[in-house]
Amino acid sequence: MMNIPKLRKLAALIKDKRTDLLAQWREQVRQLPSAKHLDTPTLNDHVPALLDELATAFQTATDETIPEALVEGSPPMHGLQRFQAGCDIVEVVAEYNILRGCIHDLAESHDLSFQGHAFHIMNRVFDEAIGLAIQTFSTQQ
Repeated sequence: MMNIPKLRKLAALIKDKRTDLLAQWREQVRQLPSAKHLDTPTLNDHVPALLDELATAFQTATDETIPEALVEGSPPMHGLQRFQAGCDIVEVVAEYNILRGCIHDLAESHDLSFQGHAFHIMNRVFDEAIGLAIQTFSTQQ
């Protein structure tokens, strides 16, 4: 299990490298057919806030479960925005998984790994975001 100082280091790393993370993520997401035409503000959508949410979750190292997190909820606008942009729901999920991969690569490049508590925190934050995006997307359909 990752200890609290390492979780805080991961939080700081995400904050410090936020611009690089977003650029790397956008580069990969633009390879998806429906995202090729999206400008940077549209593509970014709520992703900077999601990175902040993830960094905060690592900083506070809560033991909140996914069902508890879903009770709190966060803005489900990503699904709505992507639906309006004509994106495919599979690509919406892929965007989140690309970001998850970028964060994982960043952590590994700084000798941090996602296991134990860090793994659960990251999955909770991403699964909540994916669930809300899919729910909103499917409601619009």
